[in-house]
Amino acid sequence: MENRTHTRDSEFDKAEGRIKEAVGGVKKKIGQELGDEQLKAEGSLDRGEGKIDRAKGAVKETVEDARDVARAGVEKAKDKLRKP
Repeated sequence: MENRTHTRDSEFDKAEGRIKEAVGGVKKKIGQELGDEQLKAEGSLDRGEGKIDRAKGAVKETVEDARDVARAGVEKAKDKLRKP
């Protein structure tokens, strides 16, 4: 599709998710190394939140793509109706 326009919102969600996953991974690893169960659990939680944010961004992109396809279809139908 030539006219993909993903919003900053969807890109932000995906980027924020990647950051949370990375930070969570570091926290979890440090927690494991130090024997700090709370830090380890926080890391796991952060990673899970990051995965959710990335998925949310991907869903937004899919909706945006579907919207673009629908708009293109409507325009094509309008053009056909205008032709004699």
